[in-house]
Amino acid sequence: MTTPANRSPIKRRSLFKATGIGTAGAAGLPLAAGCGDVSGGEGNVQELDQTLDILPEYKEWPLPAQPDLIGEPPHHPSAFLSFPDPVPQAIPNPPSNSGTYQVYVPDWGPAMSKDDPYFDAMQEAAGGTRMEFVQNPAGTYGDAAVQWIRAEEFGDAIFLQAYMSGADANFNETVINRFANLTDHLSGDISERWPLLADRGDDAGRWAVSGTDWMPPAWFGLTAGSGWMWDGSGMVHNFERPEYKDYVEFHRTLTDGQLRHPGVGTADFDHRAAQRSGEVVFDQDGWNRWPELTAEVRTTGENPDFEYDADGKPAFTEAGNLSKQDSFAYTAMSGVTQVFIGGPADVVEARFAFDEAMQPYLDENLFKGLRLTAPEAGGNATTVFNEKVQNIIYGRAELSEFDAAVETWKAEGAEESREFYEQAYRQLHGE
Repeated sequence: MTTPANRSPIKRRSLFKATGIGTAGAAGLPLAAGCGDVSGGEGNVQELDQTLDILPEYKEWPLPAQPDLIGEPPHHPSAFLSFPDPVPQAIPNPPSNSGTYQVYVPDWGPAMSKDDPYFDAMQEAAGGTRMEFVQNPAGTYGDAAVQWIRAEEFGDAIFLQAYMSGADANFNETVINRFANLTDHLSGDISERWPLLADRGDDAGRWAVSGTDWMPPAWFGLTAGSGWMWDGSGMVHNFERPEYKDYVEFHRTLTDGQLRHPGVGTADFDHRAAQRSGEVVFDQDGWNRWPELTAEVRTTGENPDFEYDADGKPAFTEAGNLSKQDSFAYTAMSGVTQVFIGGPADVVEARFAFDEAMQPYLDENLFKGLRLTAPEAGGNATTVFNEKVQNIIYGRAELSEFDAAVETWKAEGAEESREFYEQAYRQLHGE
């Protein structure tokens, strides 16, 4: 692979300086490490090629316990109504390890104490390896991560969800020049050493509801992901659709009607704690929050010796609720081969039924099989436009300024992005 001009070669200061990309980005990093054209601000397209020997050889890992409700993963996950008894251990004899590794992660709640016994228990379960998680506020994590990566100040590894990579307009180039190439370690048959990793699929998929963290765009029929949709003759972006203006007006109504908690948008606001305490009625979050919050609010009293509830599930305790907060720690790095629905039985059944009902509405990923890095100018224009929209939503600018902001966005980079996405679409679909 040719390193981009005027850039330093790949730096391997640590074998573990690799990035964990969530969802659709998972296949992108190995491709960048193995082969592909990496360019700068003009944007680039990488096609997923399963014939390249850079991905682990898939080998199914049999589940040690069968779920009670069988779905169709990944969009319709299976579910457990009761806790397995006895609890099977995925890796009965974990290898003996040692060493301490530091990982930067985003945190959507109060940071756990470094000396919390949870970390000691996980170190023992992992065979002796100690993971130190540097927990950072999630709201500013994406932008801050760009600076950490450029300065190579992120410990031994850094966790990024796919959408966070958009904070770096030249993310593909950054991957090549800042992270170790793990192809030799992860390609081929790794099932004996890492059986769960060998069972990981490569189909990321996409929900019609624009992801699970931010629901309102789906109410207005907006497009998930990049925001670009094919209207039969060309690409149209959410920003230029009338539905998006309706979406902005809706949020401005929340501001004008003083229906939004005044802490929303500030660095110190904990929306989960605000809902638990009754300060807010409606909140939005990822799917994991549903069973967790239900179990938390049903918790009564202390349970220092750890017991099981009437359904055979580990009982939440006040101490546990305060200690184990919403952080991408071990749960984000585990070798899960499937995501299962768990929690109180009534919540599990409701979620399972919802997933089943949503199957006809799954949104097609127009660019499935491609790793896209849009032109830098388009990304910069979108950043400026989003800031303008936030000003309108929170009353710092008027709704009458919206149309002019759209035209500025088009002139300052969006048209380049439109051409880029149209070419990628036509290349993939033969239009």
